[in-house]
Amino acid sequence: MDYFEVGSRSEAVGFMQVLIRSVKDYGRFTRKLLVERHDVVHINPSMLPKAIVRDGIFLLLSKLLGRCVVVFFHGWDASFEQTLRKYFLGIFRWTYFRADAVLVLANEFSTRLVSMGYKGRLHVGSTAIDDGMLLGDVPALYATKYSRGRGKFNILFLSRIVKKKGVFEAVDAYWHLRKRYPTATLTIAGEGPDLESVKTYVHDRSIPDVFFAGFVTGQAKAEAFGEADAYLFPSYSEGMPLSVLEAMASGLPVVTRPVGALRDFFEDKRMGFIIESLAPGDIADALERLLTNRELCLSVGKYNYEYAKKHFSAKSAARALIRHYEEVMA
Repeated sequence: MDYFEVGSRSEAVGFMQVLIRSVKDYGRFTRKLLVERHDVVHINPSMLPKAIVRDGIFLLLSKLLGRCVVVFFHGWDASFEQTLRKYFLGIFRWTYFRADAVLVLANEFSTRLVSMGYKGRLHVGSTAIDDGMLLGDVPALYATKYSRGRGKFNILFLSRIVKKKGVFEAVDAYWHLRKRYPTATLTIAGEGPDLESVKTYVHDRSIPDVFFAGFVTGQAKAEAFGEADAYLFPSYSEGMPLSVLEAMASGLPVVTRPVGALRDFFEDKRMGFIIESLAPGDIADALERLLTNRELCLSVGKYNYEYAKKHFSAKSAARALIRHYEEVMA
């Protein structure tokens, strides 16, 4: 298996630089397929304008050179989908319906593709987490954490910091809870265009004990999950949110919304709480049920860890992909 990396690079900032880089990428890709033998090309677009155009060209080049193509949509923007349906559905069908198989992250997206007219192989796949997050006895670790009676209850929000991820709702829900429970704290991890706005929002309202961890990865990310008591993610829309899977793999109860693939597998009350509302009071009520019941946190955390280990490991995801590759080559 070979990897071919495309997309944003720090050195390409202007339109002409991006255009030149893209042309070079297509040239390198074409040469690679001409010189080397690859039976299947796997493409990972998102339902976003740049990705659809960029990866659509890679798909057409692959089919022109006689390769089987598997397309796996890893993100789905509902507003762009509506634009595509209204103005570009014909060219989208002409391009993407040439794929030998299409994978999506949720049944909801599968239904939408069928409604666009897709009749080919269509599967619901899953995002894989780093198996390193599943090492060690996480349930035992969390049993120790929840049984030692520490004073603080730390809520973690880890995501790209943009409004549609629900970061302002997370802050409001925390502030609603904090007024009743001074032991609550909130950690916001991540970077993004709305980060400074969130910091200003917190400062102007004098909301206490909100900590900004910045972008975290590797050991720093593991520590962020390890220091948390619950994971909060009231996002507006998603495909399969990796951070929720990582929180589950870290043995955390989760409070989130029924978006994307979460509708398909998330078990309300058993994995935490999944709530339709974006109202701060409703989100805070769900967090309160965890804050006031450490035994519930422990049982939910154990269940989430075992579920993630079984369903979201990189090994299980790889096995599923191999089955899809073999199917299109048969």
